[in-house]
Amino acid sequence: MWGGVVSGSGHFVRVAILSLLALAGAGCSIMPTTGPEIGEIYRGGNTDDPTRLPYALVKITPQVLDTLASYAPRIGTVFPDRRPPREITFGIGDSVSVSIFEAAAGGLFIPIEAGVRPGNFITLPNQNVDTSGNISVPYAGAIRALGRTPSQVQKDIVDAIKNRAIEPQAVVSLVEQRTSLISVLGEVNTPNRFPANYAGEHILDSITRAGGPKAQGHETWVMLEREGRSPSARCRPTWLREGCRA
Repeated sequence: MWGGVVSGSGHFVRVAILSLLALAGAGCSIMPTTGPEIGEIYRGGNTDDPTRLPYALVKITPQVLDTLASYAPRIGTVFPDRRPPREITFGIGDSVSVSIFEAAAGGLFIPIEAGVRPGNFITLPNQNVDTSGNISVPYAGAIRALGRTPSQVQKDIVDAIKNRAIEPQAVVSLVEQRTSLISVLGEVNTPNRFPANYAGEHILDSITRAGGPKAQGHETWVMLEREGRSPSARCRPTWLREGCRA
């Protein structure tokens, strides 16, 4: 049909287009709306329709922006605890390294013929904290590691072998953390899951480790999910740094 119109008189084509424009303009008053109409705005928002929400025109000034910012959601208000991270404790699945030193050769782990070796110590193969929360040390048996610090685990190892080894000392260290993990998902360049930094890091630091947001910061919202709560805030560096540590 429209092909016939185009191939016909140019005058008729112009009339058709103008008619369509007229219908399009009329659609503004025919179609349902959820906001105020332009006439209501010019009249100052005074409407007697009880189904309409009241509104007011506000001139955007720096003072208005500051006032709006003071009411903006902040993640730090949901998680007010800003204490530094606690000391390192082991969790189930963490990879742990154990080295045991003796004062002289001929003890429990160092044979006499190894007296010329540089240092009287052995390093056990790395092992994970098992589902019971323990690690295994030869001649010491199962050593509790879950929820304990390296120094506490070291003391238990020494206490378990001190009657058989020569003045033993132990060094226990975390090789790979697999319990305190941060997942950064959504509109970032490199969605990832990585261990939390024991030195502490802000939410902005975690987003940076995931490659940063894809869009401009003012177009992005950030949601932090932790402890059953999930507050959100606009991605502004100052706001995120004022929030809690990840």
